[in-house]
Amino acid sequence: MSVLSNTGIRAGASGAGGDAYQIEKSLRFNDDDSAYLKREFDATGNQKTFTVSFWMKKCTTTLDSRYLFTTEFVTGSYYFQLTSNSNQLQIYNKGASANVNVKLTKVLRDPTAWYHIVLEVDTTQSGDESNRLKIYVNGVHETDYEDDDFPAEDYTFSMLENKDKLVGAANFNGSIQGYYDGYIAEFHYIDGTALDADSFGETNATTGQWIPKDCSEDLTYGTNGFYLKFNGTDLGEDSSGNDNDFTANNLSTLVGNGNHASEVSGTPYSYSYPITNMFNGSTTMYIAASSGTTTWTPDGGLSFTKLRVYLYQSSGTGYITFNWSGGSYTASFTTANADWAWVDLTSNVTSPVTSISWAPLGIQGPYIGKWEVDDVELIDNSFTAGCDVSTDTPTPFDDEGNGTGNYAKLNSLHKGANATLSNGNLQLVNTTTWGTTIPTIGMSSGKWYAEVTLSGTITYPAFGVSSIDGAYVTSYMGQDADSYAWFAYSGGGLYTAAGYTDQTGDWVVDCVAGDVIGLALDMENGTLKYYKNGTLLDGGNAFTGITGTQFFATCGYSQTEDWNFGQRPFAYTPPTDYLALNTYNLDDTTILSGEYEGNADADGPIVWMNATPATLKIDTSDPPTTLVTFDPADVDPLAGGFKIRNSSTNNGSGTTYYWLATTNRAFKYANAQSNE
Repeated sequence: MSVLSNTGIRAGASGAGGDAYQIEKSLRFNDDDSAYLKREFDATGNQKTFTVSFWMKKCTTTLDSRYLFTTEFVTGSYYFQLTSNSNQLQIYNKGASANVNVKLTKVLRDPTAWYHIVLEVDTTQSGDESNRLKIYVNGVHETDYEDDDFPAEDYTFSMLENKDKLVGAANFNGSIQGYYDGYIAEFHYIDGTALDADSFGETNATTGQWIPKDCSEDLTYGTNGFYLKFNGTDLGEDSSGNDNDFTANNLSTLVGNGNHASEVSGTPYSYSYPITNMFNGSTTMYIAASSGTTTWTPDGGLSFTKLRVYLYQSSGTGYITFNWSGGSYTASFTTANADWAWVDLTSNVTSPVTSISWAPLGIQGPYIGKWEVDDVELIDNSFTAGCDVSTDTPTPFDDEGNGTGNYAKLNSLHKGANATLSNGNLQLVNTTTWGTTIPTIGMSSGKWYAEVTLSGTITYPAFGVSSIDGAYVTSYMGQDADSYAWFAYSGGGLYTAAGYTDQTGDWVVDCVAGDVIGLALDMENGTLKYYKNGTLLDGGNAFTGITGTQFFATCGYSQTEDWNFGQRPFAYTPPTDYLALNTYNLDDTTILSGEYEGNADADGPIVWMNATPATLKIDTSDPPTTLVTFDPADVDPLAGGFKIRNSSTNNGSGTTYYWLATTNRAFKYANAQSNE
């Protein structure tokens, strides 16, 4: 099993993708984990003039008062909050003289793409009070407010010394709450300077889309300023030069190695060390045999571009042997100071490694503490171990691998009626009822690969692809000609066009916790193939004749699923020429007309265009003639299409509606839109 493939952790931005600025990493905040960053500042800083800039990609759009950036509240004191409140950006500051409350009218509830948010504050200005506090979304200064209590001249914000500043939550008298659920990238705080959005981003002259630019060297951060890039092992590391590092809470750089079929032979030697054991998940680390040889055999091999080992050698010389197809290498280690140290083995070992063995010299070592593959630590044998650092960013670019950028994730706008999404909308927990969930990106051409790893109690797992119309949120897949599912349990089979075919051989299996199901969709030839733990099922004979726009899909009945579209290391190497599902790999093809069926529900259908609509007509006649005005209660524009919201307009139950759109931007960059 390949722990990493070139579609997982990326090589980085340098030298790739031309001159455009590339954000390498983002940080995933999972509200179920109570994840946030915190720092207490010693100096007061400038409380009248400052700037906040960051990118965010939302996962949950149904939660109120999700705190993005706040200062600590203690009874009798003052505080500052930048909040996503009912999907509306709100600035609230409780101050000594008065309170500031500025809330945008527009809602931001597109889970498919990235938003750039800038808050510019300068209360020293006289004249128009609205110039003292400005909010920008994707480069646009927003001027339509639901609440507009702006600061008075020389108003003092509550950016106080000896008070915690938090990213992703709020602290009320020691109670941390209001956890943000989504991704954040490129977080700047400028202390003492008011900057507009043009200081951090620009409009791409070709695509017309708002994109980030490299600005850190041009910024003066001030005393309390900081710059969080999230691309190091220290998640709260400040890259501004101020050393204003934050403490990460319930966030991790560590990932599971996906190595469910690994074999480890030898008698463990117990050595207490405060990290999680990569083999058994305990805090007492069984790191080596007390005598004899310990061998780690990753099923399918350990793939890497960079390989390091963290080891302890007290005296003498210890050895580790690496084996691969056609070769081997034995590394020797002598550590006189009896301490743990990282050792880089990249230049000596050929990827993929088929097995690794070490024989300690009694208590001298070598003891293996942990492995690091392509700058990511492997900590256990569970694929769901949860790395919160992601290559899901606003900037698609060629990383000399499989491309990276804005990745697909499970879509909170189209999920099973009783499905719960978490961990950056990559984990799905379904209760005992059917319902189909699809991701945020559709596929009408090309070759694509995704994986789903099972855990918990496995009841009736089912996986495949479906059109939006065939993905019923209250029922299962395979009920029409545009939906294809493998029901992967004893006696299961293949189901499409309302026809269920019992299968024999590879298809009739009981999936168990830890199984990795690979889906390989070829839209050029219209085929869907399945892999189970890296083995192609039935010679690849699954579904043929697949056309249109398809989405990877699941309609499992009571189990936990962890999906991977390439933003994490794949457990197995994808088939040749199959791509990770991100915006870099999408072409510029846009769909400008089509039809959908209404459901008379406020949570109406979504329509995929591979583009953002600039204008939209919807009608029951073909071609449609009625121009739609985008409105939060009626129709939302999305990065990749649009969402019908209203229960009566353009959404009658069982009614066929035709739509016609224009667009000036394919779904390639950040591309999030305000939903108004």
